[in-house]
Amino acid sequence: MRSSRTYIITELGKFKPQMTAVDELGTGEVGYVIANIHELADVTIGDTITDYAKPASQPLPGYKPPIQMVFSDFYPGNNT
Repeated sequence: MRSSRTYIITELGKFKPQMTAVDELGTGEVGYVIANIHELADVTIGDTITDYAKPASQPLPGYKPPIQMVFSDFYPGNNT
């Protein structure tokens, strides 16, 4: 909802544990969406996805933009 873009969903599914196509996802179900999104910048992790014909009035509460982080660690070059 935050990008205000419209895409056609080519497949909606859930993990059972393999990817299985379904017609809809219920509350609390974890699923996936395959759509015709060409620009990665148009996708935001955690954003609300809604139906174009019946849009949600507002995004789900609790959304926070992700913070980019780099995790690193150091290991000794030799074990002496």
